[in-house]
Amino acid sequence: MKLRAILALTLIVAGAAPAAENKARPDPPAPFGIAMGAKKERVANIVREVEPFLYVLSDVPKPHEAFTSYSVRIAPKAGVCFIKAFGRDVATNAQGTQLRLEFGLIRAELEAVYGKPVTIDGLQAESTLKQDKDWMNSLLRNERVLGSRWSAEDGSKMKPGIKTIDLVAAARTEGEGFLVLEYTFTNIEQCQAELEQAAKASPF
Repeated sequence: MKLRAILALTLIVAGAAPAAENKARPDPPAPFGIAMGAKKERVANIVREVEPFLYVLSDVPKPHEAFTSYSVRIAPKAGVCFIKAFGRDVATNAQGTQLRLEFGLIRAELEAVYGKPVTIDGLQAESTLKQDKDWMNSLLRNERVLGSRWSAEDGSKMKPGIKTIDLVAAARTEGEGFLVLEYTFTNIEQCQAELEQAAKASPF
């Protein structure tokens, strides 16, 4: 009888183990409510495909007030592997004061979740636009960089499945700029492999 009881208990535990394992498995990351690995048919509000596997969205499940448009890369097998959000237009002075303030606010929000990023804030050595009044002009001419990157390699507290996060400032004119926020997931290599395979198969 004791042997039968032990065997029965063993079978119960063995049968319950997979369920416990599935319960403990963390959900995939989902910035803006879009989950890593989600297939195209599970992603709402797709407007059009602007290039292979890259789709523009009209809206996202969890929008942020600082961002107005979004795009995602979705490979047939890998699913969602990349999200890009474009910020609202920020009117600013020649020194970029308002744009830099907006950048700092969004960076602080991300820091609260992922820790300190690696930040680059500087002018190219060969640029002649060195005065404060040239700040936006140098950004517009791609002679200046203001950006932050979060990654596990640099000590950031990344959520499982997120490879890198990049926040950069960009200029539309000398008096107007915007931010770009990018999430790259750990399945990005699979996405790229599918993209390369599709390009090779194309007759054009």
